[in-house]
Amino acid sequence: MVQPAQIQGEGFFRVQAVPEPSYVTVIVVLASLLFNARLRGGRFRLSGLPAGHYTLKAWIDSKTTREQPVELKSGATLRTDFP
Repeated sequence: MVQPAQIQGEGFFRVQAVPEPSYVTVIVVLASLLFNARLRGGRFRLSGLPAGHYTLKAWIDSKTTREQPVELKSGATLRTDFP
C-alpha cells in the first residue's frame, strides 16, 4: 500500500504513479494567491491586482524559472515579456 505524502513549503514536487513509473505529475506549491495558467498563444493575464511592486515568475519546466520585477500603477495595464 502506498502511503500519502505531506508537502511542506513551496516548490515543485514530482509524483510518479505506481505501478506505472512513466506516468508523472508535477505539483507546484506557491506561497501566493496570485497565479495563472497559460492562455492561448502562451499569454497570461492577472486582473484586479492592487497597485504595487511585484515579482513575476514563469516556470519553463521544473528546473528552469524566469523572474522579472515590475511596478503596477493604479488603474494601469502592464505588459511584459519574458526572454
